[in-house]
Amino acid sequence: MPIIKDTIGSSSYSNDVNGGQDRQGGRKELTKDDFMTIFLTQMRMQSPLKPYDSAAMLQNMSMLTSLASSEELQKSIQGLGLNIAKSQVMTASGLIGKKVQIPAGVSPLVKDEGLSGSVILPAAVTSVTITIKDSNGNVVKTIEKGASGSGVLDFDWDGKDANGGPMKEDFYKISATATINGKSVDVHTAGTFKVGSVAMNPATGSVILNVDGLGGVDMGEIIKIL
Repeated sequence: MPIIKDTIGSSSYSNDVNGGQDRQGGRKELTKDDFMTIFLTQMRMQSPLKPYDSAAMLQNMSMLTSLASSEELQKSIQGLGLNIAKSQVMTASGLIGKKVQIPAGVSPLVKDEGLSGSVILPAAVTSVTITIKDSNGNVVKTIEKGASGSGVLDFDWDGKDANGGPMKEDFYKISATATINGKSVDVHTAGTFKVGSVAMNPATGSVILNVDGLGGVDMGEIIKIL
């Protein structure tokens, strides 16, 4: 009498058990219920002159037990992942209302607070120039910084124009260049944003921060919590 793994190798037999679902483009893998159906079918069809081999029976039962254990383990891992994700969301909820810096080419000007951000330096520099533009592309502020090592270099602007008057609250474009080994190169910037809420990405289980001006941002993108 053939053992289950041999019988599964027959596409015609497995298709009959699964109601032809393989041919219809449906389920491709057999479940433990399918294994049990095949196993019981073999038991009913065994020849009285050649009874079912006990060793083969034990092997089939072992396969069924292994499959059931694998499914339970997978469910346990999925449940554990979901619990971890929920725990991360609860922890991240402590960021609601706080400000964080996220790599971006914009940053908001907030009334009575001004605009702040940072420059991400890949190496030591001798000078840094930060340029701030309005939504029309007009330069409203240029900030000069001196020598600095690699890392994150903060900057801020009080939000006033050249005459000392307040600029309107809005999202302003930020960019920066740095002098590295005597050459001027563009470097990345980060804006400062307030966290409005947190959520969980159902597809990946990662924590998503909803920040003003950027929408949903993966928590892993944060470079600084203020």
